[in-house]
Amino acid sequence: MAETPTVVRALSTKEAAARLGVTTYTVNEWCRLGLLGFRQDTPGGRRHFSEGDLAAYEAAHHAAPVAQPLADSYSPGHDRRRIPKAPPLARVDASRAGGDPPSDDKHGRSVGTGSPRRKPLGAARPLAPGARAWRDPPPEG
Repeated sequence: MAETPTVVRALSTKEAAARLGVTTYTVNEWCRLGLLGFRQDTPGGRRHFSEGDLAAYEAAHHAAPVAQPLADSYSPGHDRRRIPKAPPLARVDASRAGGDPPSDDKHGRSVGTGSPRRKPLGAARPLAPGARAWRDPPPEG
């Protein structure tokens, strides 16, 4: 009896990223750097990954035996950067902390406030030149 060939489906970039535990951006970057094997049917097209390519990458980039004991001995309890800070205490006096805003002695108003408008909004002259600008020039002579 003849054996039927088994069809191995290629994995997409998203599926390969899920299997390796990284993002699709990282998988594409590894392909660009030549760290991960892939097949591309058309230039600039989608990348396809075989199970063998992913297994070879996992075998080559598995955690080194020297680094594993260091990772096992790490305890996040001794990490000083992650100690939560206590929230600030509530103020006893509920009034404003700074009092009145600083004022400008010369003008008598708060610092940072602009001068009041001198003309109402509708009182400004229009920006258009008017009907005289579109008349024909007077005849010379």
